[in-house]
Amino acid sequence: METLRKIIRILMTLLMLVMLLISLGTVIPVIPAFGSVSNFFTVAYMHMWLPLCGFMFLLSLILSGRWNSKKGIWRLNAVMAMVSLLISAFLVIYAAFQLKMNKLDFVFWPEKADISGVSVETFTYTESERGPVDLNVYYVDDGKTDKPVMVYIHGGGWVQSDRTAHTYYSDVFAKNGYVVVSMDYDLSSEELHLAGFTETQVAEAFGWVRDNIAQFGANAEDLFVTGGSAGASMALNISYRINSGDLAATADGVALPRIKAVSVNFPACSMEEMFYNDDLILGKMAHRMTYSYTGCSPEEDPALYESLDPISHVSKQVPATCIFYGTHDTLVPQEATAQLARTLDEMDLPVWSVPIPYGNHMYDMVEGGFGCSAYLEGSLRWFEEHR
Repeated sequence: METLRKIIRILMTLLMLVMLLISLGTVIPVIPAFGSVSNFFTVAYMHMWLPLCGFMFLLSLILSGRWNSKKGIWRLNAVMAMVSLLISAFLVIYAAFQLKMNKLDFVFWPEKADISGVSVETFTYTESERGPVDLNVYYVDDGKTDKPVMVYIHGGGWVQSDRTAHTYYSDVFAKNGYVVVSMDYDLSSEELHLAGFTETQVAEAFGWVRDNIAQFGANAEDLFVTGGSAGASMALNISYRINSGDLAATADGVALPRIKAVSVNFPACSMEEMFYNDDLILGKMAHRMTYSYTGCSPEEDPALYESLDPISHVSKQVPATCIFYGTHDTLVPQEATAQLARTLDEMDLPVWSVPIPYGNHMYDMVEGGFGCSAYLEGSLRWFEEHR
């Protein structure tokens, strides 16, 4: 029995120590390794992390009272669990406060929206050297006409993922009266660098929307754009370029419909900062993605890097812009995102910037969770205000 107690005591102590480092790493990012990835757990999964910390704290208290031997170790475990619990509670309260300040609801326990009745159809919108490029159309066949259109651009660092990423978002927007279009695009790699091509290719999907979306009861002139991560960056760039006339027409020479508003999640607003990301855990991934897309460093082609930053396309014609971002994003540095919001505000352009406190990249990974729900609620409100 004493051997079993010793094993349990060692395992519990190690677990408490790891939990403490993860919790501290969220609010003190300088802690090596833990400061880089801890908030993937403590923020995105706060609905699980807070109860876990509470359970471990109570368990430590119970064991310290029942097992008198090594009582000091159990009390130390209880203290470590209590610190983790307090930090976790702080994160929940602070997130709720931040969303409340932006007049958004805070959803602690994930609750997925009703997406019944949403249909999806697939079409080829263009051809490339690598074959046909498809898009999906999500809609509710309810007989209504003049519906608004939502274009969703998927993320994946320009090197991975496809049009089915975040299908939940497409379904929810469709359930709320939008006809949603989510497209594939050719992906870059360490051998194939498509930074000068991808945005023009994706713009062809907007041409497809212009010519074909009416068959789903939608109005191409009532157009909104969204995306996440690399898709968010392209959503901003393409929307800004279309409205300013830089992407005035597709290959057929017919003008693209103007975008009324754009809402994005954790965009890459500075390719240079992403290229030189020195984060211990995610820096190499950020560098690899950026190099795969561009095929060069910022010094080798500064004009290309500048053209990929949304702030370089800001003009009086840009659509109303809503940006959600994590304040502790270790994959895609978000300082440039905050600067973009400030620039738009200084130009008296409609902008709404919503920081997710201590959030890392993909803080919305839990469908129906607080980050996901906040983005959906905020985006739907933003688009309705600018219809």
